[in-house]
Amino acid sequence: MEVEHALKKAIMVEKEAMKRYMEYAKATKNVSGKNMFLTLALDEWNHMSILEKQLDSISGRNIWYSAEISKSEIELLVPKLKETRTKSNQESGLTDIEALSTALREERKANEYYLKQAGLMTDPGAKKMYLRLAEMEEAHYQILEAELDGIKGTGFWLGIPEFTMD
Repeated sequence: MEVEHALKKAIMVEKEAMKRYMEYAKATKNVSGKNMFLTLALDEWNHMSILEKQLDSISGRNIWYSAEISKSEIELLVPKLKETRTKSNQESGLTDIEALSTALREERKANEYYLKQAGLMTDPGAKKMYLRLAEMEEAHYQILEAELDGIKGTGFWLGIPEFTMD
């Protein structure tokens, strides 16, 4: 069954992301970066749990488990970061930048995968679940991008210029 295959693939992707974020947390020197990666790992574990529950629900019965997926800590944090910007000038190594860059690429791929799966689903519950997971991956992307911008000193924070020439 294609739906089961897609769910199994998504579960595998979430497990790999969780593992990668734990490795990044271990390797990251910056405390806020370390905490961010741990929070992302927990979010990926939650995504994996949602997908496993769906797989169990449809296996043999083809019934989608429909539950509201509440906002994650990352999603709740992103709007707050846009409102209040505090910059840390802590030094960070190249390893942190590489980890963030890799994580950004992986979050974008996960987002695109979930959007594609949502487009393939005919069941409204399945479509809703995949769209919700895509939203969560987008929030991960935004928090990673903000952290990377802060480390690189690009002058942007969540896509907002830190200063203007006015």
